[in-house]
Amino acid sequence: MPISLDSYDITLDIDSKEHRISGTETIIVLKAESQVRLDAVDIEVTGVSIDGKSAGWRVEGDQVVIDAPTRDTFELTVSFTSRISNGLQGMYVSRTSYGEMFTTQFESTGARHLFPCVDNPACKAQFRLSLIIDSDLEAISNMPVRTVQDLKGKKKVTFDETPRMSTYLLYIGVGKFDSRSVKWKGKDIILAAPKGHLLSTDFPLEVAQKVLEKYEEYFGIEYPLPKMHLIAVPEFAAGAMENWGAITFREVALLVGQSTSTAMRRRVAEVIAHEIAHQWFGNLVTMEWWNDLWLNESFATFMAYKFIDRLFPSWDVWGTFVLSETQQALRGDSLQSSHPIQADVKDPSEIAQIFDEISYGKGASILRMIESFIGEEKFRDGIRNYLKEHMYGNARGSDLWNSLEKASGKPVTRIMEAWIREKGYPIITVEKAGGGYRLRQERFLLSGDHEGTLYPVPLTIARQGGVESILMEAPEIMVGGDGFRHINQGRSGFYRVFYTGDASREVLGRLGSMSNLERLGLINDAFAALLSRRLPVDGYLEVVSSYMNERDFIVVDEISSELLSLTLILPFHQGLRDRAREFMRAQLQRLGEKKEGENENDTVLRSSLQQKLVMVDDDYASSLSELFPRYGDIDPDVRGAVAMAFARSKNSFSPLTLALEQAQSDEDRVNVIRAMGWLQGDELGKFNRLVEEGSVKKQDFYVFYISCSMNPSGRQFSLRNLEFLHSKMVEYFSGTGYEGTVLEAMIPLIGLEDEGETRKKVEAIRGQENSMGISKGLELLAIYSSLRKEVQGG
Repeated sequence: MPISLDSYDITLDIDSKEHRISGTETIIVLKAESQVRLDAVDIEVTGVSIDGKSAGWRVEGDQVVIDAPTRDTFELTVSFTSRISNGLQGMYVSRTSYGEMFTTQFESTGARHLFPCVDNPACKAQFRLSLIIDSDLEAISNMPVRTVQDLKGKKKVTFDETPRMSTYLLYIGVGKFDSRSVKWKGKDIILAAPKGHLLSTDFPLEVAQKVLEKYEEYFGIEYPLPKMHLIAVPEFAAGAMENWGAITFREVALLVGQSTSTAMRRRVAEVIAHEIAHQWFGNLVTMEWWNDLWLNESFATFMAYKFIDRLFPSWDVWGTFVLSETQQALRGDSLQSSHPIQADVKDPSEIAQIFDEISYGKGASILRMIESFIGEEKFRDGIRNYLKEHMYGNARGSDLWNSLEKASGKPVTRIMEAWIREKGYPIITVEKAGGGYRLRQERFLLSGDHEGTLYPVPLTIARQGGVESILMEAPEIMVGGDGFRHINQGRSGFYRVFYTGDASREVLGRLGSMSNLERLGLINDAFAALLSRRLPVDGYLEVVSSYMNERDFIVVDEISSELLSLTLILPFHQGLRDRAREFMRAQLQRLGEKKEGENENDTVLRSSLQQKLVMVDDDYASSLSELFPRYGDIDPDVRGAVAMAFARSKNSFSPLTLALEQAQSDEDRVNVIRAMGWLQGDELGKFNRLVEEGSVKKQDFYVFYISCSMNPSGRQFSLRNLEFLHSKMVEYFSGTGYEGTVLEAMIPLIGLEDEGETRKKVEAIRGQENSMGISKGLELLAIYSSLRKEVQGG
């Protein structure tokens, strides 16, 4: 870095009526070149001084450029004004039932919208923060309140100084709050929400305490701050954010009450564990630049599942990990428009687009693969050494590989460098050859194209009586046939396996001896083989037939998801629709009605199956819709399916609107919004009015459009309203990358109705923040269209 800072001393005077901020900051500069460049977007600088004397400055684009003295250490004071945004980035307004809450979201480049700063993760500093706010409001930041000074109608709240940290980790929250807290090792863990919103159990506090205990033990470093806030934010673009000591969450991702479904309660635990892992990995040690973003997110994802599994072993957390993280990443990384884990990020506008399934799911899956390769203890030792060596500083991916390699004595760097710098992953084709098996690798592409990229693949071969681990670095190898069972033990490797001929028949005959993760992997690889044209529809359905007696909730959930996806892509294929109904109905019959004290996995699975069956079975939707008049009183685990069933079978907007108004939780509201996407005709067109009136939270409105694109009767509506969706995404989510994620989900389905018009419309709205999502969506559309034409032609 050409500049080094010691600290910021910031005072912000917040005008809650005009949504304006007047600020002054003093920055202690330790080292600079001839200029100091401060990032400042939509900020008006009114004065600059150095060591108390007026200094020359100018604005160049989104930076304030200040002439710097030749000496190393000096005080730089800047006066400025900025605004509280109506979007969801920087400091913005979040409306609550008791008034307005002002809250910040600074990752990745939001701090520069509030105060001039060196908004770069490598430029760490300590922060001393003071807020001048209305006297009836409260304030939360990273550190405890040090003093409160009365200012006649307003008050000045000053916080303790933070540790050295990056600008994106600073947090400010101002409003009226309810809170409850517990003491943990002499430190306060505080659950906070806007006044009237804390209708919650203590479950979040219980999880936080247990996870903190586990992390301190695993990392060998105590949690370094004197307190930890868990803050529910009513409107929030991200799911959660790891601000050091003041973690923010969407309400649905934190608050647990009577309306919380079993699946969402599990999600809350995982999100809390993810964000607390960041307090060490990301906050204490921070990536040097955003191309190593995945270091933060992959590790926090992996750690969260690892320790939630230890806290709640009956949940089969690793099954959920493979289902939601590994397989989503395998799908995304099978596209030409994917990106390497270590992305080449130069412009700030590119950063938000890499908060995706590659940075989270693929990276976490690679870490799981490496841990499996070097062993849990060596992996932990390497992590401990890495954190201790770089604490309060910055690091690169290579620093972590070196630490893991030293701890294990295995070639971690060589393996990891190949996996993080190349996009994609291999498919291992297995065929019987003589007394053994021939294994061939090539890059797997969902398009069916062939590409000969070579990967160092840590293969695990299950054999009768043990597991053989080998590093496959050649395009083709032979392995012995003695005791051969299958490849990719425990689905720990980030690759696909495709068995041909006799090898396929043998492996399908061994399903009963496989673990649930291995059965999950086998069916998901078959589904990918279908989409990439390695396997015909009939061949895929033959594999599904081998699973008709499956009882594991993760495997059943996967098969039902695959069958639903195929019916949405190929709605005319009666055989697929019949198989989907047959499989889901049989599983629901096996599970029966919900029973007191039943296995939670059965509860989660039943809820998932009900929502999917509603989408493909008119009779089931009609019967379930009869429960809708009691929507707010029925079991939370069935509400999503009931709302969708009502929309599909009754096609009536007004009762859904009433349910939306009366809903007591964000989860219930999102269920209704998602259901509205399954309306038809003129009833669909009434939703936009709710958005314009502000009756739908900014953070949630796009859920309707994703749902609508799944609905074969709603795809034309989605296409016609693409410009409206785009305008609202820009207004609410600018700087977050969310629009690209939404478009990626929608384009492959709405385009099936009119591919040419879809391509024309999405190209018209392509920009820096959504380009990657559009490219991925269009690539998936081509794949789905090709499959559709092939099946129709047959």
